[in-house]
Amino acid sequence: MTDINYHEVIQQTINELEALIKQSYELDVEIAKKQQFLNASLNMVGEEDREGYDGWIGSFEMSDWGLTEAIREVLKSTNGWTTATQMRDVLRSRGFDFSHYKTNPLASVHSVLKRLAGKEVETAAVEGVMAWKWKGRKRFPHRKK
Repeated sequence: MTDINYHEVIQQTINELEALIKQSYELDVEIAKKQQFLNASLNMVGEEDREGYDGWIGSFEMSDWGLTEAIREVLKSTNGWTTATQMRDVLRSRGFDFSHYKTNPLASVHSVLKRLAGKEVETAAVEGVMAWKWKGRKRFPHRKK
């Protein structure tokens, strides 16, 4: 009978999970970039031409996403700092549906951004206004070096 070193098994699993999460974040960023490019390209064609893509493009809209995940995706795909007002405007432009939120959209966005501050996003005052930027993936706190 072989002895199983569970510490090695756990460490290997953590390493594999960490690699998968990193790939997931990288894919999320690439998807967001492609969505932005596609939306920008669609703005360059006439409305008649755009209508042919509506059904397909609709599957990429953020309308079915939760607000926190939608904000994460915007931050991951944005270079530089984003204010709460800019975030609300980007989410609206990408089709996020605020209609089921009890507070106004800006208050909801601000609440999520404040909750993510320090954990997943950096904060700074930009021209006297609070702004947020994606920090990137944090390493697992229990990971051995």
